[in-house]
Amino acid sequence: MSRTPESHPEPASGSVTAKARRPRWKRITLWCLALCLGVPVALVALVLIGILVFANIPYGQRFIERETASLTGGMVQIQGLDGAFPYHLHVQHLTVQDHLGPYLAIDGLRLNWSPLALLHKTVKASLLQAQTLRFERLPSADPSAPVAEPSSSSPSTLHLKIDLRKLDIGRIDLGKSLAGFPLSAMAQGHLMLADLAPVIDGPNLDHLPKADLGLSLKRLDRPASLVLALSTPRDRLDLHLVVQDGEKGLVTQFSGMETLDPLALTLDLSGPVNANHLVLDMAAGAVKMHAQGKLDLPRHDGGSVCRPQLRPCRLWPAWPGPVSPWLPNSMAIFWRLQAMAGLILTR
Repeated sequence: MSRTPESHPEPASGSVTAKARRPRWKRITLWCLALCLGVPVALVALVLIGILVFANIPYGQRFIERETASLTGGMVQIQGLDGAFPYHLHVQHLTVQDHLGPYLAIDGLRLNWSPLALLHKTVKASLLQAQTLRFERLPSADPSAPVAEPSSSSPSTLHLKIDLRKLDIGRIDLGKSLAGFPLSAMAQGHLMLADLAPVIDGPNLDHLPKADLGLSLKRLDRPASLVLALSTPRDRLDLHLVVQDGEKGLVTQFSGMETLDPLALTLDLSGPVNANHLVLDMAAGAVKMHAQGKLDLPRHDGGSVCRPQLRPCRLWPAWPGPVSPWLPNSMAIFWRLQAMAGLILTR
């Protein structure tokens, strides 16, 4: 038997041509849209690439240094700009000055951050580091400058999220005009803040912004340290503070009372803001104090349940003769500490 080949119907040539070719007006429209959108995007991309390349070559970095001083009227001056601009910035020396001269100087400044995070209203930095920071005095207003009009008391609109993973300052030198005596310290820490605006307006204990703060300070010129851990989840306040101040430290420098040296203070707050649990331990020289209880922080209430207790202590040193010369000063210190403790615990 012979098999006859099957015959398939051939499609019409007109339908193939209609599917293969699009109408001419559609092709023209697509080309126009591609040109209108693609050309500006390409130009912007080329400009950004050019700026990045220019800012990462020595000539461009020196140009940025000069323009920074020019745009700020000489108030901010930077030297030794280096690093991968703008994500990893390194400035060898930064100076801020007013009409009286420099008042802030930073050496070895490093900033690793993400500029693109600003699109989401977030200041995100993985590292803020400085070798030395010298803060000589507070800035002074120029008497020849026009008087600025008082700003309105409207709420701040600077709703920014802060995400600083690591702060590391090797040495901080404060001038005598700031604290009344020179002070040198080092600082390390981190900060995560959900909203900056409530902090600018003044924190409200009823509605604290979510935050996670860690800070460690250590004096370099005298034995003293401070460790702070603060967390504010929703309607809560958790705080841990440890202060150690050696002999002839801050207490003596501020008050001139060596009787209160050395100082050791531990403060813990935990729980809801309206029923916060407090534990306070303090030893200032011969004075010992312990307090614990619950506080209603927004209403400054809690004195009835949180009362300081002063342990038996000797407020004057051993003296073979009469102790009357030491008694007035010692009792004054005692009552001052008791008043301070009561004031703190009833607020």
